[in-house]
Amino acid sequence: MPSAAQLAGPTFPAASLSWRFCVPSEFTIQRAKTPQHVGPVAIALNKTDSKKSKYTITVLADDKSIEKKDRTAGEPVQFYVKGTGRSSPFEIVVFDVNKNQITGYLSTPKSAGAATAATNTSGQ
Repeated sequence: MPSAAQLAGPTFPAASLSWRFCVPSEFTIQRAKTPQHVGPVAIALNKTDSKKSKYTITVLADDKSIEKKDRTAGEPVQFYVKGTGRSSPFEIVVFDVNKNQITGYLSTPKSAGAATAATNTSGQ
């Protein structure tokens, strides 16, 4: 009879997980011409389709503007911001799309560099 450890399957160290997020910044953005600041970035809502749960936003970070077109609610949108001391990926997840607003959260990994290094060394 197999032991409890064998039934549980393999265990992986916590550092090998690629995404360890800090506390997310929740937001609700109305459709407007001026972007709303969420953490270190600004987000402007351009278009929504509440029937299909799709939206288009413009993310303003590092004096650059990135348009994310026709994204679906629940789909993670990832981008990089250099002004945080190191190049770290940010992630926006919108979970509610209404006629003129979206609701979601912005999060960033706690230690993206450490997790990547641990994953690279674990395969040796």
